[in-house]
Order: sequence, then C-alpha cells, then structure tokens
Amino acid sequence: MIIIKCKRRPQCRLAAAIFLLLSLFVAVGAKAQVKTINGTVLDDKNLPVVAATVKIKDKTAATVTDKEGHFVVAAEQGDVLEISAVSFSLAQVDVTDALTYRIQLVPSTKICLMWW
Repeated sequence: MIIIKCKRRPQCRLAAAIFLLLSLFVAVGAKAQVKTINGTVLDDKNLPVVAATVKIKDKTAATVTDKEGHFVVAAEQGDVLEISAVSFSLAQVDVTDALTYRIQLVPSTKICLMWW
C-alpha cells in the first residue's frame, strides 16, 4: 500500500492520478499474452496421429488433430500442452515463445483387457 501525503490538494490529486495511470499500465503489461499455437502430432514412425487430443493443462481450451496430425490452439507462454491419443502415452510440452510445435508420441506399454 502506498500513501501519498500532500499539503496542497491540487498537487495531491495530480500525484494520485499519475500514480493510478502508471499502475494501470503496469497491470496491463503484466498480463500474459494469448497466442495461437500450431503444431503436428506424429507417432514413433513420423506418421501423423489422427484424432489426438491437444489440451491446455488445467484449462478448458482443447482441440483434436486432423487427418494430417495438425492442430491449432490458443495458449500463453508458461502453459503446458497435454497430448493424448489411443495406444500412446500422455505427452506434456511446455509452451514457450515458439508458435509451431512438432510433437512425437511414444507408443503405450499398457495393455487393456476387457472381460465381458
């Protein structure tokens, strides 16, 4: 908390107004910028993974890869992309200042058996 003490009211109001404006500029500049992330999800043989889910961890933003493994999602630097697909292990990728990502999934070693 900052307290501004002035003996003259007009100067005090001016100082308070300037401080308020500067605070607003700092608050706007500190907000993270959302950007559009493009990428391709591939398997261990460099083939596209169709219908892989690309989700922003701890947020609702998500998308699915197309037939060429491409995706587009809005994210901000510091977010984590979670990529999942049937028969593959979950992959996590940190969002940096890059706009394009190439993500290679590893086949899952888990076997799921269903008994009816």
